[in-house]
Amino acid sequence: MRVRDVISAAADLAGRGDLAAEAEKPSSEQSEEYKEELTLLLRCFNLVESDLSSDCFPLHAVERLRPENERIVFSRFSHVPIFIRSVKERGRSLPFREEYAALILPEHTGEVEVTYAFAPTVKTAEDTPEQGGRVTLRVLALGTATEFELARGHVTEAEALERRFRAAIAAAGYPHRMPQLRARRWT
Repeated sequence: MRVRDVISAAADLAGRGDLAAEAEKPSSEQSEEYKEELTLLLRCFNLVESDLSSDCFPLHAVERLRPENERIVFSRFSHVPIFIRSVKERGRSLPFREEYAALILPEHTGEVEVTYAFAPTVKTAEDTPEQGGRVTLRVLALGTATEFELARGHVTEAEALERRFRAAIAAAGYPHRMPQLRARRWT
């Protein structure tokens, strides 16, 4: 699945078959009249993927790093950490704290294994979503279509799509109470 596929499906869900067909084309072949709406759909996709990653289905990574002066600066990680889940040395948990975009490991200098949740990167239409597994194309498309309709000022349509989006999140196995989607202002 590519982001382009999600955007096309989202346009279809929003009742825009013309836009869905245009989204399937390579960027160089897309008509100028659709560029603005396709850019908006891409922005909506990035918002939805970020929200799902921080609120419902965190993306996890495990890395082996060596602290410098009892610190591991977040910029050394492969991804941008949202929160640190655990720090271990040879299977043994270590005490740690987060401070000013760094992981602090008091009195420890050896290589450690850090498990953390991270934020997805901003995507282009040609990229592959980082969300996968339980988060299907349908879930991403419903969320993207919801944001798209809201951005266009179609509140009634956005509310109907949001109900379907929440049901899709629950069906994907989100075990907790449904989160409130972040309020957005579109100008």
